[in-house]
Amino acid sequence: MNFDEKLQNMTTLIHTKSANGATYTGTGFFYTALEEGDPSGPEYQWVRMTGQWVVTNRHVVMPKHNDVEKRPLSVTIYLRRRDRFGRLEWDPIVIPEDDFDERVKLHPNQDVDVALIKILDLFRQKVAPVRDNYFYAAPYHLSQDHLARQNAEVQIEVASEVLVVGYPMGFYDELNLFPIVKSGIVASKWGASFQGNPYFLIDSKLFPGSSGSVVISKPIDIIVKDRSILTPRNEEKVFVLLGIYSGEYQEQTSPVEVGDLTITQTLSLNLGIVWYADVIEEIIGGLENEHPAA
Repeated sequence: MNFDEKLQNMTTLIHTKSANGATYTGTGFFYTALEEGDPSGPEYQWVRMTGQWVVTNRHVVMPKHNDVEKRPLSVTIYLRRRDRFGRLEWDPIVIPEDDFDERVKLHPNQDVDVALIKILDLFRQKVAPVRDNYFYAAPYHLSQDHLARQNAEVQIEVASEVLVVGYPMGFYDELNLFPIVKSGIVASKWGASFQGNPYFLIDSKLFPGSSGSVVISKPIDIIVKDRSILTPRNEEKVFVLLGIYSGEYQEQTSPVEVGDLTITQTLSLNLGIVWYADVIEEIIGGLENEHPAA
């Protein structure tokens, strides 16, 4: 699978029908929890998939109504499939309100704007039946193996280039079902919690609908390590998962008293909030603690 195909198949549109009946568009990406391999075993070995998720923002799946979070009427994600003529089309998976609590998992810290949607069984139900007229494109799953801390060869620091892959304003290539790729740079200290929050900032002009987009490092063909130039063994481009985009960072000015009015101005700095990808593993780890192995 080349890099373009990975970008395409790691992402999905999300449509959320809120409690007031309005429909909101967001972005999600596929993430897989894998059992740990045998460290003393061969370099390449099969490991079992223990969970399959769509990662997005909390505010995408629980939009606020009158400034209050409410469980939505439904959340719809999509798989890509080809019909018998070879044309790509979306195939929806609808999470109704009754299944929301079972499917959607949130971080214990309500301020962390990240959510996981459990889809492993739903994906198998879609793909397992034999259908002569359809062929499903296999999602490209990110996992903890893609995390920056697992890939020391890829150096991330302030001003490192990043890609943000999603569906701004719900826009995409409708023929190829290909998402839109925006670029930017790391704009705050990498690895540090900005203003005490587990996110960093990027310098990139983004739009509504991009919420939940996957943020990855700019892919590279070579790695410099110990003053040696290395090339990937499989000749694939190398990238790491950095985090989840959740909207524009805005700064409020100090209140100004004008007669009986108090004026506060919100400044747009063309900066985006990206939650560190480690919060995904924190949510998954919290679920494992809720259901310890027997």
